[in-house]
Amino acid sequence: MGLVNSFINQIGRELGRDTYRSVVSAKSKGSKNFVDPVIHGSIYDEVIHFELHATDNGTFRQLANLVERAEHTDPEDFEWQELFYELDNKIEFCKSHLPSEYQEKLDQLDRINATNYQKIKTLHVAHIDSLINQFNVKLTEENTTRTGEIIVKSLVGLRAKNNQKNNIFTFIRILCLVAIILFFISGYMSYVKPEAYSGNLSNESPTELNKVRNIGIFSMWFSIGLYVLFVLIGLRQIKRKKVNTKKLIEANDSLNKYKQQLLSTR
Repeated sequence: MGLVNSFINQIGRELGRDTYRSVVSAKSKGSKNFVDPVIHGSIYDEVIHFELHATDNGTFRQLANLVERAEHTDPEDFEWQELFYELDNKIEFCKSHLPSEYQEKLDQLDRINATNYQKIKTLHVAHIDSLINQFNVKLTEENTTRTGEIIVKSLVGLRAKNNQKNNIFTFIRILCLVAIILFFISGYMSYVKPEAYSGNLSNESPTELNKVRNIGIFSMWFSIGLYVLFVLIGLRQIKRKKVNTKKLIEANDSLNKYKQQLLSTR
C-alpha cells in the first residue's frame, strides 16, 4: 500500500471530522459514543511506539499481530486512516531492518494491510452514505415546512411541526392566547360600556367613567403588546428553520466533498 494513497488529505479529514462531530452532538444519550477510538485506542499507541525486539522473530510477530488487529478497526471513526498509515510506515521500517528471509513475509503483511485498508474504506464510505442520507431526510423535512404555514399557525398559537414532545407547550401557548384575547375583550368592553363593565370601580361620575375607560384602553394596548410578543416568539421558528437548513446544507456538502476525496484514493 503506497504511502500517498494510504490516507486522504488533511483537508478532507478535517471536513469529515467537523461534520461527524456535528452529527454526534445531535445524537441521543443512549446512542453509541464515538470518541476517536482509533487515535485514543491501545492499538494505535502500540503502532506508534512499535520498536525492534531483541529477536527478529519477536519483531515480526508483534507487527503481524498489529496488522491482524487493525482489521477490526471501527469504520465509523474518521481517524481510521491514520492507523493504516502508521502500520504502512512500520512495515517499511521492518523491511529495512529485518534480514532478507523476512522480506517475503513482510510483503505479505503489506498486502494484508492494504486489503484491510480497502475493507475498512468500503465500510467507512457506506457509513458516510448513511450520514448523507440522514442529512437529506432532515433537509426534506425542513423544506416541507413552508414559511407561510409557520406564520399562520403562529398567529393562533400552533407550531408548524407538532409531535408528542411539544404538545404540552402548544397547549400552554393556546391558553396564553385565550387569556390575551379575553384580556383584550375585557378592556374593550370597559372602554365601550364603562357603566356596565367597571367591576368594583365606582362609575357614578364622568371622571370615574373616564378612569374606567382609561383602564380599558390600557388593557387593550397591553393585550395587543402581549399578542405581538406572543406571535414574535412563535415566529422564531422561521429563523431556526433557516439556520437549521443552512447548517444541514453545509454539513451535507462537507460530507460529499469528504466522500469524493476518500474515493479518489486507493
